Amino acid sequence: MNQIKHALLLVLAVGMVGCSPKVTSEMLTNDFEPQPTNYVMIIGAADEVPAGTGAIGHVVVNGKGVSVRNQYGKILNMAVQETAQKGGNVLVVDTVDSKKNRLKATMGFTYGDIDHSLTLSPSRIDKLQRMNTIRQKSSAPFMDKAQMQAVMQQQDSIRQEMAESFQQIAQNDTVQAPASTNDSWEKTAEANDATVGGDMIFDKMSKVKTPYFKVSVGSAKTISDIYADDGKKLPKQSGFCMTMSYGNFTDDAWYGWGLDAYLSRTKIDERIGGNQYSGSFTLGYFGPSVVLKANLSDRIRLYFSTGLGVAYCNNEENSIGYGSKADLGLELLIAENLGIGVESMGFATSFKAPSGVHLDKNERYGYDQSGWMFTARYHF
Repeated sequence: MNQIKHALLLVLAVGMVGCSPKVTSEMLTNDFEPQPTNYVMIIGAADEVPAGTGAIGHVVVNGKGVSVRNQYGKILNMAVQETAQKGGNVLVVDTVDSKKNRLKATMGFTYGDIDHSLTLSPSRIDKLQRMNTIRQKSSAPFMDKAQMQAVMQQQDSIRQEMAESFQQIAQNDTVQAPASTNDSWEKTAEANDATVGGDMIFDKMSKVKTPYFKVSVGSAKTISDIYADDGKKLPKQSGFCMTMSYGNFTDDAWYGWGLDAYLSRTKIDERIGGNQYSGSFTLGYFGPSVVLKANLSDRIRLYFSTGLGVAYCNNEENSIGYGSKADLGLELLIAENLGIGVESMGFATSFKAPSGVHLDKNERYGYDQSGWMFTARYHF
């Protein structure tokens, strides 16, 4: 049993690593010092590149099995961290390819002041997502040797000033000064990352909601027994059914919550022996649900939901009871926000038995249905 458990954990770990986004970069120079991530300005496709910005390299984030649209914040965060690590303070987003799940950007450096409204934040990401996915304006030109030498000299001056500041603080507080200027620079960058940039910003971004609205139509078969007034058991009956659902996921999650409204209409028209049996009944349901999601690929998703709520039936008399509903569906994204698919559905109800109806011990009075439905889901 332990071996099986360990094997399953290993497969899960390999799968998670295999689907994780991957960052690659190509540099013109490797001599720049790392920058704090909260000093990296993000320039979108519709933005002007800050004057005096020179390119120092390119960065590519491959989403693999991760959707660029659904995890744009995470992928952008990785590109920002790579830019800061390579010594840049400007990230120019050149191309966002939702089909290949790939983000391409130019890493640059500018001497100008940092506009913190352009750095990594939930509001900045929201604004970037509304821009075009391909940059039409010119990107940052590459630096020449003289410019690169000037940047390195500026960074040396900043390091020296920071080291002197740390030494002054250490003398005032009788604390030993940092061992090297590099240590001072790295500690300051780490402190900035912990408070503004880095993972803390990403944690906030991962809570951005991704709601959807779904409509499903199809056929539902009543799989519980149906008896006529004379006690005759009727064959299984099929009818029309429809579901409207609202759900909400966190941007990074595989689970969420939802609300389901279900309606089915079944007409009975059976001739058994010499008797004709006709009639109809309507079932309704409304209740909350728990929703699970698995991304099989960027365009194919598997959904499962289950819930418990209020049920309605108008067979012989209007009845209110409770019901439970579950569905398993497969969806194909045909547009950025629109998906179509199929799902199997199971539905069970329980009502108070009418007077004169005798039930055996533990027997439930109600209708059970199963069916197949076509779905259309819009992602906001």
